Amino acid sequence: MRYLVTGTGRCGTLYAAHYLQAKGLDVQHEKYGRDGTVNWWLTCSWEMVPAPVFDQVLHIYREPLATISSLTTCPMDHEIWQHIIPNSPVKEGDSLLLRCMKHWHYWNLMGEGLADLSLRIEDWNLNTIGSFFGISGAEPNIPKDTHTWKGNFQPRTWEELYALEPELTRLIRKQARRYGYTYNETYFDHHQHF
Repeated sequence: MRYLVTGTGRCGTLYAAHYLQAKGLDVQHEKYGRDGTVNWWLTCSWEMVPAPVFDQVLHIYREPLATISSLTTCPMDHEIWQHIIPNSPVKEGDSLLLRCMKHWHYWNLMGEGLADLSLRIEDWNLNTIGSFFGISGAEPNIPKDTHTWKGNFQPRTWEELYALEPELTRLIRKQARRYGYTYNETYFDHHQHF
């Protein structure tokens, strides 16, 4: 198959699938289309066998607080954890918020490792992905909040993450800065480990 677009849960895979479909590619969300799939499950394993070999892999990621907050809508018994826990450092006994933090950090590291290109979903447009997919023309009218669960979850803060797990929060912020996200550092100026 030509394309795999992957990332974490709630990183924008549904939006990416709709966008590519609007540009004429048969790239399905969490299913195989003629041209490929947009599927965060395939970041870490190929248990959805028989899995094809992909010509190109794009890793997408979304700002960590937005992703982590949205992920908290998946309760402890949600099916996504049955896939995440055996394939990452997320543990059965972790709190929901800690699971979401670990998922964002480790799953994105795995995505980087298998991708030909990594991209912020916030930067997704024809200028950034057109040549990768061989598409051009007008931007399709696909809303970026296709599946954000906006308003259905409590927005999480860096202070809350730091209070729960300081070292992991430091790693997430470092990774986020490497991905191009910038933050007000005032709160963390007082915390040496940051």
